[in-house]
Amino acid sequence: MLVVEVDGAIVGNCHVERRKDKRSHRAVLGIALVEKWRGKGIGEALTKKTIELARKRMPGLDTIELSFLDYNKRASMLYQKLGFVEIGRIPRSVREGSEYFDEHLMLMRL
Repeated sequence: MLVVEVDGAIVGNCHVERRKDKRSHRAVLGIALVEKWRGKGIGEALTKKTIELARKRMPGLDTIELSFLDYNKRASMLYQKLGFVEIGRIPRSVREGSEYFDEHLMLMRL
């Protein structure tokens, strides 16, 4: 996990978590960034560096996976730019209040 700190406050983080056993060649990426700091290139730099470190520190890792929700168009564009490919979708995966959102599944082959 990498953390971004600005003036003593954490504004974002990104991590890669390796799966277990027969799936240990795969890992899941997660990223969070405080809204105020989005759109400034921090998320892209953070994701690139996290993937770079995962490649170096996780021997045998060949796939990184992630998911995002319909309304997160910015994330979708970033992940595609970095080389992730959409492999599926889970309809109505998440409910927020009375609204449902599809979850998009993506992966990157290392």
